Order: sequence, then structure tokens, then C-alpha cells
Amino acid sequence: MDVYDGWGVEPAPDFGWVARRILLDAVDEILLTGSAAPADDATRRLWVTERRAEFELSPGGATLTGEAVAASQLLALRSGWTPLDPAAVIGWVSDRLGAEHGRRALRVAGLLGHPEAPRWSSVRPPPHGGGPLLPALVLLLAGVAAVVNEASADHAP
Repeated sequence: MDVYDGWGVEPAPDFGWVARRILLDAVDEILLTGSAAPADDATRRLWVTERRAEFELSPGGATLTGEAVAASQLLALRSGWTPLDPAAVIGWVSDRLGAEHGRRALRVAGLLGHPEAPRWSSVRPPPHGGGPLLPALVLLLAGVAAVVNEASADHAP
């Protein structure tokens, strides 16, 4: 029996799951194309999807949800079953996507325990939209996916 039965109300769709899918698609595109452009486009994709599906989030809610989903994924990966080398993750982003993208990812790499990254609690989105957090989080997720994939391939029979 659904909690909403008899209330005449349908549960609201969960934008968190939608945001997760959009972010994973962006990571896949980065890995397939070798371009950081999908990280920069993630905010627009979230916003367009939120508007199209009428999730009725507060202004900026799509981006904030995307940031929360990405941060939670990174924290789960940090404490997951595969040990992560945050330096290797940032190295992959810098080597494959460029030094500027590596610096962007390093800005949020405190989530993975990178020793040279600022503490996550001190990271703030800059005023007026310059250098948003979401693309940096997506770049970091792509780096984790690449490094974990490379490590798995190295240990394959």
C-alpha cells in the first residue's frame, strides 16, 4: 500500500535520481570523447530537464541537487571498497583534459582526501556564477571513474 493512497496526491518525482543519471551521462561522455565540455554543460542539462519535467524546484534547485548528488557520490567512492589515490585522479584529469581542468577538479578534491586540496568546508561557489562547483565535481567524478577503470584493467586476468 502506497503512503499516498487515499490522499488524492501523487508522490513528487525524485529529481535526485534524474540528476544522478545526467551526471553519469556527462562522466561517460568525458571518458568517451576526452573532452571536458560535458562537465561545463551539466548545469544546463539539469536546468533544462527540471523545466521540461516540471519538478517545481526552487530557483537554482537543479544545480544544487546536482552538486549534492555529485558530492555524495564522491564521498561514497572515497569510503568505498576500492582504495582511491586522489593524486592519481587529479593527475588523470590534468593529463587527459588539461591543466586548467585539473586545477578545477583539485578545488573540490578535498572530498576524496587530496592533501593539497582546500578543505571541503571552505569551498564556496564564487559570487555571480564564475567557476561554479558542479563542473569541477563532474571532472573529479570522471577522474575517479577513469582511474578505477584503469586499475581494474591492470588487475584483470
